[in-house]
Amino acid sequence: MTTKCFPLYTFKLSEDGSAKITDVGVSEKVDDTTGTLAGTPVYMAPEVFHSQVYDSKADIYSFGIILWEMWYGQQAFAEFEGTRERFFKWVDEGNRPKAEEGSKKPPDRWKRLMIRCWDRNPEQRPTANECNHEITTLSQEAGYLICAQWWNP
Repeated sequence: MTTKCFPLYTFKLSEDGSAKITDVGVSEKVDDTTGTLAGTPVYMAPEVFHSQVYDSKADIYSFGIILWEMWYGQQAFAEFEGTRERFFKWVDEGNRPKAEEGSKKPPDRWKRLMIRCWDRNPEQRPTANECNHEITTLSQEAGYLICAQWWNP
């Protein structure tokens, strides 16, 4: 297994060609955590930057932001200018990454998953297993479409 580090992510690349995102600067052990403010603000769930008790659902929030970045190929919230405190207030007001004008829109399932992942309420966010199921289904659907286009140009 090879590890590649990028400014915000750590990818693990296996010999079979699969890639896994292993860190976005906000990871913590699975136990509930509180009182710490560490990591990259763009990926921080509201409960983290408010120093509330949080669990793995904070990572699901981060995953939702990463899904947006994967689709649009850009840093989320790049348009925001201001302090960390202003950014947190802005996110608290419900701001999330927006569709990039002129870009292809993500499939409805992808968009719904992003929105569910970055929900303000951690209890409304999907589990990691649900995310895995949705991404696997989307991947299979995309593979089918690519194969169909290849066989029927």
